[in-house]
This record gives sequence, C-alpha cells and structure tokens, in this order.
Amino acid sequence: MAEEGKNIVAKNLLDLQPTAILEFFQIALTDPKTGKTQTAFFHNGSLFGDSITWQGNKYTAIAMESEGFEMLGDKRLPRPKIKVANQDFLITALLQNYNDFINAKVTRKKAFVKNIDDVNFDGGNPWSSANAAAVISSEEYVIGRKVQESKLFVEFELSSPLDVESFNVNERAIVSSYCFWKYRGQGCRYYGLPIETEGSKPFTDSDGNAVTPIYRGLDNSQKHFFDDVNAEWDTDREYVKGDIVYVKGNKIPDMPNASNTIAKIDSLIDSKTVYVAVTGSIGVHPNEGPSFWQKDVCSKNLSACRKRFNLDNQYTYVLDSTELGTTGFNTMSFFGNKFVDQGDTVSSAGLFTSTGDITGFLTGDFTLMMWVSGNAASSQKSAIVSTTSRDDQFKYFNLSRVESQDASRIDDIQFTYHGYNPYNVGDHTFNKKQIVGSVESDWDCYFITNEISPPNAADGREITSFTINKPDTFFSAQSTPVAERGSFLPESFTIGGIDLGNGSHASINGALGPCALWKRSLTELERKYLIHDIITPSKDIIDFIPRHYYELTGDFEKISGDGNLVAWWDMTTGAMPDNHTGLKDLHENNIFLSGSGIFETGSFDVNLNQEIVISNPSYYYPRFGGFPGTDGFGYSS
Repeated sequence: MAEEGKNIVAKNLLDLQPTAILEFFQIALTDPKTGKTQTAFFHNGSLFGDSITWQGNKYTAIAMESEGFEMLGDKRLPRPKIKVANQDFLITALLQNYNDFINAKVTRKKAFVKNIDDVNFDGGNPWSSANAAAVISSEEYVIGRKVQESKLFVEFELSSPLDVESFNVNERAIVSSYCFWKYRGQGCRYYGLPIETEGSKPFTDSDGNAVTPIYRGLDNSQKHFFDDVNAEWDTDREYVKGDIVYVKGNKIPDMPNASNTIAKIDSLIDSKTVYVAVTGSIGVHPNEGPSFWQKDVCSKNLSACRKRFNLDNQYTYVLDSTELGTTGFNTMSFFGNKFVDQGDTVSSAGLFTSTGDITGFLTGDFTLMMWVSGNAASSQKSAIVSTTSRDDQFKYFNLSRVESQDASRIDDIQFTYHGYNPYNVGDHTFNKKQIVGSVESDWDCYFITNEISPPNAADGREITSFTINKPDTFFSAQSTPVAERGSFLPESFTIGGIDLGNGSHASINGALGPCALWKRSLTELERKYLIHDIITPSKDIIDFIPRHYYELTGDFEKISGDGNLVAWWDMTTGAMPDNHTGLKDLHENNIFLSGSGIFETGSFDVNLNQEIVISNPSYYYPRFGGFPGTDGFGYSS
C-alpha cells in the first residue's frame, strides 16, 4: 500500500496539471501531571477554510504561518518556525497546561488536493483519486523553544530529532543546541541572578531604560535571594525598580549532591519562577502585572547556558540611564515628495545608480544588504532599491512602496519579482509581489538573497529563489530559472529611487544606511552578526545598528575577505574620475555609485549605557552529560 502511494505521488509530481499542495500538522502533547498524550490535528486554512478529513483524522483550520522547512545545502538540518494565532488566548491556555509545548513531537505531512478524502467535497472528490497513502512527505520535529508569545500569536522554533539521533540523557531526549529541561526546575539547577526576559532581551522599564536586578534582603541580609524565604513575593511589601522576587511552583526532587556521585533523591523542594521589578509597586502579583514585573526567561540554547554557568561566576548588566559614549553609522538622506498629495513630478528626487559594474552580479548567487529608514511623505511610486523601471517592476526585482488607494495599504513596502508562487502550482502568472515591511519604520535591515540550486532530477530545471530576511520578517519564493529568463534581467542597480520613465524618478523620503553586495548567499550567522544589538538610554529609538566594515574580523573575516564581497557603501561620498559625486566603496574593488539629484550626507548617533559586572555564583558541577548546570553536565564533560 505504501509503495502504491509513492507511485501515485510520483505520477502527480510529473502531471502536466498538478493540483495545489496541502500541509497537515500533528502535535503530540503530553500532560506533565498524568503522563497521558493527546494529539492535535490542524492545517493552515489557506486553501480550505474548514476542517479537512484525511487518513482518518480531522484537521482543524487554524490561522498560522510556517517557514524554514526547506533542506539546506550546507549539511545543516533545518530549524523551522511555526506561528499560530492565539485567538481568545487558546494557545496560551494550552501552553500553561503542557509546559510551553517543550519537547512536543510535531509531524508535518504534505499531500495533493486531488488525493484527500471524498468527504471534503460536495459530491465527492472531483478527481476521483482520493488515496490516504499518497503522502508527498512526512517529517518529524520536536518543539525546541517558544520564540515569542502575544495576544495575537505564539511562535515556536522546531528542531529535527536527527540532530542527535537515538540519544537520551537521564531519560530525556537531547536535540543538538537545545535544552528541554525546565528552567530553574527539574533538570535545570540554575539558582543565580535573573539574566534576561522574553526574546533574550534585557530588563527595561516603560521608558526603555535598562533595569539592573539587585536583591535587597530584609535587614541588609547578605543571604542569596534564591535561598532566602524573604525573597518570595509578599503582597504587603513595597517593591522598587530592580528588586528580585520569586514565586513558588510545583514540587521537584532536591538538588543532586555536589560530590559528583549518583544517589537516589527522595526529598522534594519547591520550583521557583523569578521576576524583576521594572517599576515600584505594592500588592501587584508578578503573574498579573507585566507593566510592573518582567519574568526571568531562558532562551533554551547553549549561549543562554554560558551566560548563567561560567567559571568566572560573573555577569555583566547594563546600568540604568548612565550614558557611556556614543555609537552610530553614516547615513544618506533623500527628500522625494515631501507631501503625499503632491504629484510625483513635484519632488526633490535623488538617487545613486550603476549599470554594468553591478547588474552582472545580480544574475547569479548574491546577497544585498540595505539599511533604510523611511516615512509616509515618500512618493507612492518610490523605491528603496530597484533594478527595473516602475512600469516594468516585475521584470526582475524591486523593493518599493505600494501604490494603492487603500488607506490600510499605502504605508506598505513590497518586494516585486518575476517568478513563481511555490504554494500554488496552478498559478501560471509570473508577476509576483509580497508585503515585507512598512515605510513608517525607524530603521530596518533588509537582506535580499538570490540562490541558484542544482538542476532538479525530475525535469533538469534549475531551482532559483529570492529570499527576504529582516528582523521579524522572512519571505522566500521561486524566481525564474536562469535558462528561462530571456529579457527578464536587471536593467540597472539604483538605491534611494526608481526610474519612472521620461527622465523622471521617484525617491524615498527618509535615509539609507550602509549598503553592501556579495556574490554569494550569506549564512544565518553572518546576517545576525551584521546586525549589532545595542542598549541605549533613549526610549524606542533603536536597539540594533549596522556593523562597521572594519569590524569584519576574527570568526567573521570571511564576510569581507573570501573574495565574494563586491562592494560596501557606507554612505560617504567622494569625487569620481569624471568629477561627479559618487558613493564611495570601502572595499578593494572601489566600485562607486553615481549620484544625481538632491541628497545629503549625515550620521545617526546614539548614546550607550554603561555596564556593570556583578558576582553571580552558580552551581557548576559536571556529572554525566546534558547541558551545563542541568542534572548532570559541565562544559568539560
């Protein structure tokens, strides 16, 4: 039966008129109290708005997004993410009952619409080809961590169990790079100071100022807070910013002994959840006052362990509102269309462009990094970066503003490209667009990547794809294969504006930061490094800035030193050989971009907070394998 299903799938994949592909998800949730497991079945509802019955299971339609399931060519296993709507706080309630879904098994299956059960159609399956065995693929993952939780959605990151196959420690499954023990609970024996809150973010007050956790014991007690009964939250005690408290939870086995010997543990102790006061309060319970308290949270990866368990027994905090120097980066300001109601001919257009020097690099593998800060006064026809004219915006790719009469859409930034919709095989049009940001943003960093994969075995065609990566946004779609592009190629490379024809251009109203181009795809680690997280004393200004060209050293010197960096424009100008003003390239290739119109150089400067190193003793004992500080692990094990 299974072989028959595989044959049907192979036939459907080669069909000249294949149907759309459905994604089905199963998640097995184990009740930590009873040990019983129940499975939830769901699909994303993009093609069917109602439940779908398949393989004897009913899959409920839930608003969700998924990404990162593709297999990587660099031997790394995927770590996909799924984002599920948190309607009526349903997911939040389940998270509380099922330990944040940590280590829950997730199964993802794919099937053609034509192969699902008759009951899903009025009058039966119109293709008469229902077959429960016709599964395109079935993949298994485990939930590694909860990335973020809000009233709108909950996002999870998954890991493949193949990262470390068939390996268990202390009867707990281990997956590479992730810890599945309960933070400050059974398995994890960290009892030091609170380190960070959700999203690996430092503790901050409502004004965005850093909060340094400090334990004030009663009567100047020098006792460590985790062992002090007075550190338990007290409804009658007045708390000030920086105070540390804990709230008791379920009973867990007592701490293993420090002698590195394995012994049976019969006594039970209270697990503790730690909170930090970010403003003064009295009588506000930490679970009910997110404006007053922030929870101490672990990101469940090895770097989080290293912050907490180290031989130095120290941790560095950012001090509250104490400024320590400035940092920043160069900018280039443009002033196109200062008023939205003015026509595009009434503008102060400015841009930088190149043709032959750059466009050749845009047809193969490449990554383009763009830092941008726009505003709503930008022309509705403007672009951040363009390779074609506005009239031919689908000819190759552009990152531009949406031209729409819909008030809810006019601030959107779209990525337009010539290619395919990978989720709708019946769509044979090539003009595609995807919303990837908003023009009303402080600073955003866009990574636009094009990758060409080896020819696929079925038809010998190359698989090419455009990918957009920026903080909180990911988009990937199939672009036109090289052999089929014909005239669909970049005409120019322009930053800050776009050609409207007849010699006119539309520019953004805002500023650009550093821009760089590589003739290869950057790794996820390299992209993260190029975005430098910082802490500032100013509220909601910026919490990340570009890395400088001179910082590309050490483990990241390949970003500039492996021969694949084409150019790095840091928004400083200089005289070109023809005496025109050009955008200088800091890299050895010395590729200038020619400037025209109205623009202005400047800089974006921010103040930094001073840091303080605080003693943070933690129980450091290697035993027999696991994660640092858990029931049995040290870095040297």
